[in-house]
Amino acid sequence: MTTATIGAEEGECAFIVVKWWNTSGGSLGSQRSVPAVCDGTSGDWISKAAPAGAARVQVSMGRS
Repeated sequence: MTTATIGAEEGECAFIVVKWWNTSGGSLGSQRSVPAVCDGTSGDWISKAAPAGAARVQVSMGRS
């Protein structure tokens, strides 16, 4: 699992995307934080557990 605290500036929204891969580089899926946090608020988010066989994880933050 990945735990994150997400914060957004006034007038913006923020979200987290978690992606997993196996040892040969094949994608094992992804998850996006829903809902995004917006307008000067923050919130905690916990992703689902990593899929079986996950060898690499990438956590990215986006703004909209």
